[in-house]
Amino acid sequence: MTERPEQKQEVELRDRDAGHFLQWFIESRGAYWLSAQVGLVLQSLQLTPHKPLRIYDAGAGVGIYTLQIAKRFPDARILAVDFSPRSIEILNRTARDQHLHNVEGIVEDIATYQPEPQAYDRGICVEVLQHLPTHEYRLGATRRVYNCLKSDGIFVTTNYRWHGLIKPPTPKEETTNSGLHRHSFTEDELKSLLELAGFRIVECSGIIRMPKRIRKILPAQIAPYAEGCLNRLGWNVEDAQLVLATGRK
Repeated sequence: MTERPEQKQEVELRDRDAGHFLQWFIESRGAYWLSAQVGLVLQSLQLTPHKPLRIYDAGAGVGIYTLQIAKRFPDARILAVDFSPRSIEILNRTARDQHLHNVEGIVEDIATYQPEPQAYDRGICVEVLQHLPTHEYRLGATRRVYNCLKSDGIFVTTNYRWHGLIKPPTPKEETTNSGLHRHSFTEDELKSLLELAGFRIVECSGIIRMPKRIRKILPAQIAPYAEGCLNRLGWNVEDAQLVLATGRK
């Protein structure tokens, strides 16, 4: 992997945090959040059991989504890419320990890495575009997903939403002292990004609208259904903390 100069500090951060990332995620956001986001992403991917789909997980980290897909859809094959060597090491080890033979994790930067063109049925990029430091990098990474998808392929991405629960005084865009860049999207901005990359049908919805005090008392198992019901009720995505966008090639 050719390292971009500005990403060295973030790679070091991701490597340092990889060993306890999942534990931190659950403790800071809650099991309800994790279940809701995983469930809604998988619903949006429209995966089919017993079909040998190829899936590209761009910015896979330690494999929260890759491993769930591999377990639930054993006939699928997942390419998991991340620029953190430690994260990919953990992902590959976990896949081996769980006897998941349909996962390949490699160390690459999604802003510059191009998977095999027109070879994948699905692409996902969960809370990753928001950390790329420029519009050009975000667009380039999205175009690379578009290029690797087959005709009628589906791409799902979730990112911070601007003016949801992420709102002033939090800056719309910032780089922290630890080297972590954060960019919050409006739904129109995220929709435009996917359309600029080439996706012909783009739909946006929200994730996690309920206050934390309510999420804490709700069973994690109902999370995808509860959030899905809120979407079907027509509640405005403006109330969400994350915006989920689905694009079709």
